[in-house]
Amino acid sequence: MGAGLAITAAGQLFGGAVGASKFFEGRKQQRKAQKAIENFEFSKLENPYEGMAVSTMGSDYVAEEAAGASANAVDALQNAGSRALAGGAGRVQQENNRMLRESGVDLDSQVRENQRLEAAGASEVQKLKDTREREELAGLGAQLNQGSTMKQQGLGNITTSLADIGAFVDENFPPK
Repeated sequence: MGAGLAITAAGQLFGGAVGASKFFEGRKQQRKAQKAIENFEFSKLENPYEGMAVSTMGSDYVAEEAAGASANAVDALQNAGSRALAGGAGRVQQENNRMLRESGVDLDSQVRENQRLEAAGASEVQKLKDTREREELAGLGAQLNQGSTMKQQGLGNITTSLADIGAFVDENFPPK
């Protein structure tokens, strides 16, 4: 009968030890998760489209071509005489202005496209950042909850073990 009592008592003590271990492991996990949440660093993502340069190469080329064409036209008009120069200078200037205006339209188009890409990139970066942070924080929250559950289970095991030990003592060692 003594060996059976010892085994029963040892089992109940072991149950209490397991409960205590579970409690402390849960508390450790819970503290670790809480610390990670408190020290959480938000993502630093960059927009690859931000600050894109506009190519002026095409408009520079058009300006050079317009200047050259204007110079050639003025030379030809000068060679044709003062009447031709007086009548043709306005047309040369109009053509020069048209070429430069078209060049400006191209630059404006590039600027608008860059702005559109930058806005779309900013939106995409924000979505990625929000998703990443939400998932990371949800994982830490789950870890925090798991630690809390383990603590509660450990306390339950300890309480059950203590109740079993109390019942064991009452049954096997009645007061005299």
